[in-house]
Formats: sequence, structure tokens, C-alpha cells
Amino acid sequence: LEVIFATANNNLGGEWGVCGYRLWDVSASLTGGPNSPTLTAATASCPGLTLVDAGGHVSTGGSAQNYGSLSSPPSVPVGGFALTPDRGGYYMVSTNGQVKTFGDARNRGSAAPSSAPGGAVVGLAVDASTGGYWVARADGTVTGFGAPSLGSLAISNLSGPVEGIVTLPSGEGYYLY
Repeated sequence: LEVIFATANNNLGGEWGVCGYRLWDVSASLTGGPNSPTLTAATASCPGLTLVDAGGHVSTGGSAQNYGSLSSPPSVPVGGFALTPDRGGYYMVSTNGQVKTFGDARNRGSAAPSSAPGGAVVGLAVDASTGGYWVARADGTVTGFGAPSLGSLAISNLSGPVEGIVTLPSGEGYYLY
């Protein structure tokens, strides 16, 4: 299993734990086969973990809910993943901008595919106040879908590609990294 996203639900579990935007080894192993991993080692302060691989397969541990995976492997890898503000669903976005929703997540649109250098989608972050989301590209472009436009780094002289996007702890805004 090659995990590409680990998302907080006040989560902790499996080989890597996520809680409050920190990622660390919690020395608990993934068990089960490569197509059906099982996550362990949840705690009271961080009771669950959601993991996603490039093919859109979702695995959960602890109290995190699994609302489904992509029904078939995507033609391009998954580029981003985020939980809804109420943790009742999640969004998955492919590197070509196609957004898929699960649970109570509401699809507000997808980013147009781009063949331009740096045009690959690298992440999705949810705006807690509107329930919308922002989609980020490697060139620093950020597009809001039901979320306010807060700017992007596309016009900046970046030293390298943007790797992802994460919602600010306040829930209103984002960091590009």
C-alpha cells in the first residue's frame, strides 16, 4: 500500500498518525493484505485516520468513517483529498481536476484539465464557513468552488512547484506548500 494522503479526523492510527496537521510515526503497523489494509493504534485524543492511495482506494482506522472509494482505477492519479467540515464525507480530486464526492460531500464543480507545465492538480482544501473548496495546481493557481477567491501564487516567481494545499486551523483560508 502506497499511501498518498492521510487526513485528520482528530485522527491517529496506522503507521503514520495525523493530528492537528502534524505527521509522525506512531510505531503501529498496517495489517492485512495490500488491497485491504487495517489500521490500528487509535487514541482518545485522536480517534481515527483516513488513508487514500493514488488509485482512490480509501482505508480507515479507529472512529474514522469509510464512505467509499473510487469504483474503478482513475485514468490519472488522485491529486488531493479532504474531509467535509462535519466529517460526514470527503472529496477526492484527480491530478486532471475531476472532483468526486463521498458521504455528505457536495460536488460544487471540477477544475478544467490543463496540459500546461505545472498544471497538474496537487490538492483540495475545504472552506469550513461555506462548505465549498479550493483546488490547487502545481503552478500555484488556486480555484474556488463555492469558496471565496483568496488569491494564488500563479503570478509569483516560485522556486519550485506547489506540492499541496491545506485549510488554515481556523477553517477560513489556506496554506500552499
